[in-house]
Amino acid sequence: MNNIIFTRPTVQSDTYIEELGKVGIAAKNIPLIEIVKDNTALAKLKSICGSKLKVENKKIDWVIFTSKNSVDLTFDEVGSELISIAPKIISVGPATSEAVRKRGGKVYYECVGQNSLSLISELDAIGNFANQLVLLPTSKQAKDNLEEALSLRQTEILRVDIYEPQSRHITKEELAEIISARLLCFFSPSAVRSAFNQADERNDCRIVTVPALAIGPTTFAELKKYGFETLYVTPTTSPDSVVDTVKNLIGKNEI
Repeated sequence: MNNIIFTRPTVQSDTYIEELGKVGIAAKNIPLIEIVKDNTALAKLKSICGSKLKVENKKIDWVIFTSKNSVDLTFDEVGSELISIAPKIISVGPATSEAVRKRGGKVYYECVGQNSLSLISELDAIGNFANQLVLLPTSKQAKDNLEEALSLRQTEILRVDIYEPQSRHITKEELAEIISARLLCFFSPSAVRSAFNQADERNDCRIVTVPALAIGPTTFAELKKYGFETLYVTPTTSPDSVVDTVKNLIGKNEI
């Protein structure tokens, strides 16, 4: 039986593979993206935190994390400063919140949804952002929807693009494994684009016939955009949610 294949950077897939293995489901990881940090941006972040989270003598009130990657890179660089100064931290999704807590941070508010659009719908329930300063460490590919929504609330936003997901080159053998997979698990639109583009460069259109599991609605929409034919979705990145979804698909003989 062919593998369930995860497409995240390797260290981020280990838990899923381990949990599936416990119930006898073969899984492996073939990363389709690499997280490339921006050292200049991280130095800027360090400077901000070194000044006690003040920008032009105004203290940062909130820090918003929209992904586990942004948490890990930020805390690697300035974790102790964040913990000691203790701004209010907002996180998007349970995996992001878990990453904050593992680093010793305290989550003030966890967005129920899995993306910034969900957070936008919850902003008014969180509090009054007028005349507040928000630090947003994020990806270079992140859209500016959240910034626009905060600006409408008279919020000052300091966005720092600390990393960029880049396509990882896969070998001919890896592509063959992907094409023959029982199920492909995608956690981000950038991984979807990487898979499709690399298959397309090799004139292999079979990629869209492989059953695909999207973690979250944004990735699901990207899979639809690129013409993947058999799609499933799980609402959160939590291992329990992903493993239960895979088990159910196998139990129903859908994959």
